[in-house]
Amino acid sequence: MSLLGSVLNPILNPIREVAGKVMTNGVQVPPQLAQKRLKICNVCPYLLKTTRNCKKCLCFVDAKVKYADQKCKLGKW
Repeated sequence: MSLLGSVLNPILNPIREVAGKVMTNGVQVPPQLAQKRLKICNVCPYLLKTTRNCKKCLCFVDAKVKYADQKCKLGKW
């Protein structure tokens, strides 16, 4: 993890979780599906690795992959 990531992630992680719940209906997908989605995001060139945001939609991918009513804006999942 980069120095910037190590500083920002503890601050951003709670925001990611709240944003995920506020912007969704709160219904979560099974953990296996969330992991599958996250693997796709982890190799995507649009992922900002330090903040874990998508450059295209600015979502917090670690939170977004967990919710049933969310989808990748690029159509990857």
